[in-house]
Amino acid sequence: MRRFHLSRDRPPVELLRSTVRREQTEEYDVIVIGGGAAGLSAAVVLGRARRRVLLCDAGAQRNSCAEKMHGFLSRDGESPGELLKICKEQLAQYPSVGFEASVVQAVEKSSSGFRVELTSGTAPVADLLLLATGMADALPEIDGLREAWGRSAFVCPYCDGWEIQDRPIAVSGGGVRSAIDLAQELYGWTRKITVCGHTESLSTAQTTWLHASGVRVDAHPIRRIVHDNGHVRSVQLEGGDCIDCDAVFFSVPLKQGSDIAERLGCKMNGARIEADDCNRTSVPGCFAAGDNVTHVHQVIVAAASGVRAAIAINDELVCRDVRQLV
Repeated sequence: MRRFHLSRDRPPVELLRSTVRREQTEEYDVIVIGGGAAGLSAAVVLGRARRRVLLCDAGAQRNSCAEKMHGFLSRDGESPGELLKICKEQLAQYPSVGFEASVVQAVEKSSSGFRVELTSGTAPVADLLLLATGMADALPEIDGLREAWGRSAFVCPYCDGWEIQDRPIAVSGGGVRSAIDLAQELYGWTRKITVCGHTESLSTAQTTWLHASGVRVDAHPIRRIVHDNGHVRSVQLEGGDCIDCDAVFFSVPLKQGSDIAERLGCKMNGARIEADDCNRTSVPGCFAAGDNVTHVHQVIVAAASGVRAAIAINDELVCRDVRQLV
C-alpha cells in the first residue's frame, strides 16, 4: 500500500473531495465510517495529527429527528443539525481530511488494510478503519409515533426529561429494560406517569413502589399517538381508553446502525460492538467508537469516545511509521 508523507501545503479539502470522486482507488491512513459526533471528533483529532483521513457519511444520524440536544457543555439546547454543521466547518481547516457523502456498500479486510466500496463508485483503501456507525432504535408500529419521534416521543430521560418535568407522560416498554424500570427513572422528573402495555408479573418491590408512587399501570399497549404537529396530546390504548399526556417515553430494542461490524466478524457484546479500552475491536486494525460500543448514549460521550479512538489509532500509526524507518 502506498504511504503518504504529509506536508503543510497539502491540497484543500475541496480539492481532496474532487480527487476522491475522480480516482477509483485513493489511499488513506484511516477511513472513518459515520459522521456523527464520534466520527467527526475522531476525524478532527486525526486531522490535527496530520493523518490522511477519509470520513464517509450518508447523513442518517440517529438524533437527526430531534429538535434539540442536551447535556453537551456549551451546546445545550442546540439542534443536532447545527452541531454537525459547525463540526464540518471546523473540520474543513484540516487539509488531510476528506469527506465523502456516500453509503458504504461493502468493506473488505486484507493483510494490508481495508477496502471500502461506496455508492459514489469509489473504493478507497486504508491501513486502519474506524466504525462510528452508531445505533438505531427499533420503533414499534404505532400510528403517529414517527411524527412525534424526537419532538414529544423519546427514549432518554437525560436528554429530554427536563422539558417534561411535572407534566403528564406515558411510558411504554419492550426494550432492554422494562417500562417499570423506565418509569422509576423518570419519576425524578415527573410523578404524573402512566405505564402502558406492561403485562409481566410484578415483583414485590415493584408492587410496593407502584403503590407508594401512585404511578398507574395499564396492561393495554398504545395503539395510537394523538398529536398536534408532532406534539403529543394523548395516547389511545388497545383497550379503547384514551390517556391525556404531553410526552411518551419508550424502552425500545436497539440494533447496530450498520451491519459492517458483523460482516467483518467483529465480536459483539449483545447489540454492541465489543471493544477494549483503546476502542480496538476483535478484528485487527478495526476500531469502533460512539454509541455502538456503549450503553450510555449521549452526544458528548460519543464525541469523547471518538477522541479516545483517534488517539489510539494515531498511536498505532506512529508504531507503523517507526517500523518503516528502522
